[in-house]
Amino acid sequence: MSLIHQKLAERLFILNDRQLGVLTRIHYMKQMLSTPEYRPTVLPGGDKAFDGAWKVLLKKFPSVDVRSNPSSMQPFFNHQKELFAMLSTYYFNFVDVLDVRDHFIDLIGCLASSKITPDITVNFDVTRIYLELVSNYFAMMFLITRISDTKAILILFNFLYDQLHGKQEPNYPRMAEIFTETSEGMLNRLHKEINPYSRTLSRALRSLNDFYNRRTVRAQNWSDGHFLDILHEPSKVTHTVLGEQLGCELIPYEVMERWVVFGYLLIYPELTDEDSFNRLKVALRHSYVVVLFREEVIYIHSLLQSFLESSWVNKVGAKRINEIKETFSIACSQTPKMHADRRAYLRLSLRQLHLILSDEPGLLGPKAFLVFWGLSYASDEVHWLLRHSANPIVKKSATMASRTGPFSSDELSDPFLPELLFRMDELRSLVLRYSPVIQRFYLQLLGCYDGPGLSEYVQDILPHVNNEESVIFNSIAKQLCELADNPVVRETNLSPMQSTLFDFSGIRLDWLRLQACLSCEASAASLSDYRRLVEHINSTILHTKLVDYLDELLRLVSDMSIFIFYPSKFTELFSNCRICPAQLRFTIVFPSICSQAIQACHDLCPEERSHIGRNAANLCRHFCQEIADNICLYLFNRIDEFGNMADQLAPQNSVPWLTDEKPAKKGKKPIINTRQNVNGIMNTGGIDSRKGKRLNGPINISTNNKFTLSNNMSFDSRFIPGVESFRTNREEQTINDKTLFGLSQLCYSVNHHRELLVFDQVINPREILQNEIQFRIIDLLSSYSSFASHDNTSESLASKPSELLRRVRALMNALIDLENHVCIDVIGLFSTVFTQHTQPVDAFR
Repeated sequence: MSLIHQKLAERLFILNDRQLGVLTRIHYMKQMLSTPEYRPTVLPGGDKAFDGAWKVLLKKFPSVDVRSNPSSMQPFFNHQKELFAMLSTYYFNFVDVLDVRDHFIDLIGCLASSKITPDITVNFDVTRIYLELVSNYFAMMFLITRISDTKAILILFNFLYDQLHGKQEPNYPRMAEIFTETSEGMLNRLHKEINPYSRTLSRALRSLNDFYNRRTVRAQNWSDGHFLDILHEPSKVTHTVLGEQLGCELIPYEVMERWVVFGYLLIYPELTDEDSFNRLKVALRHSYVVVLFREEVIYIHSLLQSFLESSWVNKVGAKRINEIKETFSIACSQTPKMHADRRAYLRLSLRQLHLILSDEPGLLGPKAFLVFWGLSYASDEVHWLLRHSANPIVKKSATMASRTGPFSSDELSDPFLPELLFRMDELRSLVLRYSPVIQRFYLQLLGCYDGPGLSEYVQDILPHVNNEESVIFNSIAKQLCELADNPVVRETNLSPMQSTLFDFSGIRLDWLRLQACLSCEASAASLSDYRRLVEHINSTILHTKLVDYLDELLRLVSDMSIFIFYPSKFTELFSNCRICPAQLRFTIVFPSICSQAIQACHDLCPEERSHIGRNAANLCRHFCQEIADNICLYLFNRIDEFGNMADQLAPQNSVPWLTDEKPAKKGKKPIINTRQNVNGIMNTGGIDSRKGKRLNGPINISTNNKFTLSNNMSFDSRFIPGVESFRTNREEQTINDKTLFGLSQLCYSVNHHRELLVFDQVINPREILQNEIQFRIIDLLSSYSSFASHDNTSESLASKPSELLRRVRALMNALIDLENHVCIDVIGLFSTVFTQHTQPVDAFR
């Protein structure tokens, strides 16, 4: 059988997707079983009526022997069919895990027997899928050890199956043996399964070296190399970003970290090699928790130490264990500062990138990779901070391991994290808005550069491959070259409908087939001997993804759906953002992240979709409502301010000034002018702002409403309208300044997104704000027109019409002022709230 007919590429692709789906279902099942409101009451610890039956059933697990006490099983017999139907979902999840396990063992055996040579720089897709399979297999099997009800589900379903069909379920013996292992027993089992293929896995991990190390450099190295700086070389600002291994540069650090840590954990004898152990040490120095799946993490140092102490008993093992202990102290003491510097650099770089590209969107074509690169690094930093701040360190005492708080609350809390998230969201929105620009650019690049280049480079390898592989190479080159003559590609504006006409998934699958075939030992030609061809096709594949795979590429480099699985931490970050004035304008990024939650779902776990979608929609509405409440708080402070200023200009408040006007004319006494009075009132320290002299002596308030100084100068103590506009120091903000600043920042936030699509709901932040303002203004107007106590008497009088009118006009002025900050329907507010607006019409009916 030829290598093409073995279908290694197809098996890798399909099994990887199915394994991820089964892992998603196991995670969802664990969540449901650990949530009291969803956990079946029949399981141990639930309904006490089943406690006696469980004691008998679990006594001799995995065997089922109820002959000694058959009456105790009566609660199960009473609800036999209902329990069987309910447990079927849980049980067959484990059956699927067993099936995926069998296919995985068979496939890695086929890859090893074919003597395939995985190398991320040569056969990128094959190596990536292979390492994903291994890491996800480890995560799937290890996650099962964290499900406390595994034994109960397996034995009860098998017992009910036996009662209904007269025989035990066929998969039960194997599952009872494999899935009920402890965590350490599971590690030993996985090591025995994977270690025979350690040579292939070690080669794959060794090829990560350059890209893995580049992901761990310091911010100073970025600054020295002008990382993400478009303007560093102005003459090259329009040049297309090209490279040899662009696809490898977009692999998230978290993914590579899982590959390295889980891979070497399964083939730990390979750690005798110094180069391999150095690769593992890089991961251990940068994290003390490694992602298992979503919010499930592993405290990797303690796990490695305990496992190697029991399994690797020799001098080399003891030396490696001591070095692992040293890396733990580095991960706790030095790494947080390094990541804080990286986040600060990325905030500035992404802001600059957005400013330039939003001003010149045509640069998104040649500089698209730079945007994805920056998003990928920023996503790494956000994920690192989230999982470390949400999972405190495990410290070992003399007697037991106890979980304590984080080693430093300051090091793992970043008040400027919302700004980084906002910059990422801005770039995402920019890419989606100008996606036709990117697609048109790379369609032309594929037809005019990639296609002819491939036709040239492929001539060297064609004489050395068989007929089937030659046909695939020629078909790829032909399809790309035909793009140059396509009339749609030549059009200036590419519509969204026209962009859907191009589908390059077939080219990508053909290249995956070629990688699998030409990386085996039995192949007549080896891809490693044709580096230039490989590099050109790998960059071409990335260019095709920028045409028909843009959304998925964005998800890969900037997916923030992980926040949905940390709801308490997510809400805490939002609360901290609300109380930090410098971050108020970035609050809208939290509802925006909720719209990405659905990206975490998988087609093989449809029941999780509605659960995640509802939670995300509720969180989004909660965040929008909190933002609206904050805006209303600032707005009503402004309304009170406008009302107070209107009251200051009321006619009755000018009467005290008129009483001094007549004596001033008769006595010819000099009266200090209004400006001087204002200066005297503002300069409470006794400074005459007109002359710049300090007025010595204390200020006394006399009975005739004047300030009296020791130098016989006097100032009127009555409040002068407009005094709030005079300042001695602009840096000192008044309460009104802070109110206006907070209002403008929050309104900027609300204006950023017109609407948010979360699951199956469309949420409009401005509509929520308008409804909240309308509801509160109705109550405010009611308080204006209500009866109030007058002059400390028991008599209650209604507000004077003139006072009510003055307050209502101040309210209208404040709302009109609000319209300068946020796009809401103020006229609609007036029409709804001021119920008397139709009075002139109604009076003539």
